[in-house]
Amino acid sequence: MIGMYLVFRSLSVISLALAMLTTALPRYSIYFVVAIIVIILLLCLVEWFVPKTIKINGEKTNLVLEYGDLLKKTNGIIVIPVDRNYNTTVDDIIISSNTLHGKFINNIVRNKDAFVSELSSALKSEPDEKGAFETQQPGHVVPVTLNGCTYYLLALSKLDQNNKAHCTPEEYAKAIETLMGYIDTNFNGKKIYMPLIGGGLSDVFGSINDTESLQILVSLIKLSQNARIDEIHIIIYKHSKHHALIQMVN
Repeated sequence: MIGMYLVFRSLSVISLALAMLTTALPRYSIYFVVAIIVIILLLCLVEWFVPKTIKINGEKTNLVLEYGDLLKKTNGIIVIPVDRNYNTTVDDIIISSNTLHGKFINNIVRNKDAFVSELSSALKSEPDEKGAFETQQPGHVVPVTLNGCTYYLLALSKLDQNNKAHCTPEEYAKAIETLMGYIDTNFNGKKIYMPLIGGGLSDVFGSINDTESLQILVSLIKLSQNARIDEIHIIIYKHSKHHALIQMVN
């Protein structure tokens, strides 16, 4: 969708430019200008959509920023941020079906009873009537294996009485630090895939934009100094309106 929009918009600009140049330049000069514009357009599209790799931890770790759908990854370790009670009820009240947490339960979890049982064993508690477990600390990780993939369920936000998610900047930083330490100990050489963690939580980032949110996440990963990890991918949802997001992060 984004790619088609950008191409259409770029072609519209080119058409307008050509209409203006037709009356202003000789015939062969127009061909030259068209070639230059097409080259610029192709370079822009490559810049927008090609993954960006940042070397961190003394260049021992590749941090790859790319567009895609995290839930379509079929190998490695996939990080899924959830609330601190590991809620399992996707009803658009407790958990929205539009969130990554909700999509994970609806689209990846095939056997809900077995999934709840695995959470109960890991958290050493039973869910209440609404499907919520005892509250965990920010950064707590529950690993689950589903359909041949390993998912790290990361406790991040806390739901208030109105089921609105909250997470302070301090809790967010602690969660990322704890997550990276857990990954460094348990990843067993696998690639790591994660979303823009916390990007939708207003309590964490306030009014800053997604580019700044991504920069904060990248900075926290850099600070973790987990040099054993070979490759970490931050996956930006492919329909994000911020088409140049990853190219603006250092």
